[in-house]
Amino acid sequence: MARLERATTARATLAPPSDDSQPTEPIAPAAPPLTLPDDIHATIRRLESELQEARLRVLSMIPPTPPGNITLPSTTPILVVNGDDPFHPDFLQAKINARPSVIPEDQWFKMLQATKPTGVDKYKGKNLQELMLFEKQCISAFRSAPLQCFGDYNKVLFAEKQLDKEASAQWHRYADAHPADRHVWTSFLAFLRDSVMAPRNRELQIHKEYTEARQKSSETVREFDLRLAGLEAHLPPKTDVELVQEFLSRLKPDIATILNDQATVFLTRMDVVAHAQRIEENHKARRGLAHEPTTHNSNNDNPQSSRSRDKRSLRTPRRG
Repeated sequence: MARLERATTARATLAPPSDDSQPTEPIAPAAPPLTLPDDIHATIRRLESELQEARLRVLSMIPPTPPGNITLPSTTPILVVNGDDPFHPDFLQAKINARPSVIPEDQWFKMLQATKPTGVDKYKGKNLQELMLFEKQCISAFRSAPLQCFGDYNKVLFAEKQLDKEASAQWHRYADAHPADRHVWTSFLAFLRDSVMAPRNRELQIHKEYTEARQKSSETVREFDLRLAGLEAHLPPKTDVELVQEFLSRLKPDIATILNDQATVFLTRMDVVAHAQRIEENHKARRGLAHEPTTHNSNNDNPQSSRSRDKRSLRTPRRG
């Protein structure tokens, strides 16, 4: 008991005094938060995005060891890309996952690596129609070669090589004066658009073409969808319901009539395109059967064949 009292007394003696008279050191005021200009923030975000794209690109190019697993980092979820949008962040991963079951994974990856973007004409910067065709061709090239055109850097690098001499010189002069835009796809397109037409005139021209756009008799459903989407990319965004209605109202009558008679509720433009393509294929199949020549198993039904046979029978054999 006495030992416990002595220990308690010792702890009380060592404890610091609790009175408020003890002097305290002054606390330094907090430093004001560091404020960076907006352009610095934009540059930081751009560099972070480019670093992430480069990281994914490098990792996606590493062959699997052992063969059998081709994956991107866990930070990129495996999603189903809504359509063939080469600008979707998961487009490359979706293409890797789309491997046919009969092709080994290592061979599929080599095929993706070997696929080069093609099918883009030289761009001279003459008018808006040429520019819109150039954009459509570039998007098709990006879609066909997802690995070679991964990220804005590779997209711009490929597209600027398709510029004609004068258009290329103009772009490089602009890029030298605005280095932050050099490898940004939207900046690249914005420069080309402003080069061929003033923004206001371009908007009026695109709006006029969109209003008059209809599926041509020689145009497939897929081609018309790409053309209409190319125009819509320059217009204010529309809802899914509006996109469905706009597409239905512009299809060829023979296809639109069948779609309307089906009384199907289409939730997205992709649904309409898929149904319209099936109708288009059915029409092609019917036309192919209608033009297929009639075959005969017997020559007796063919008068021309009978006459030829009779002539051969009347010939005098040659003497040796």
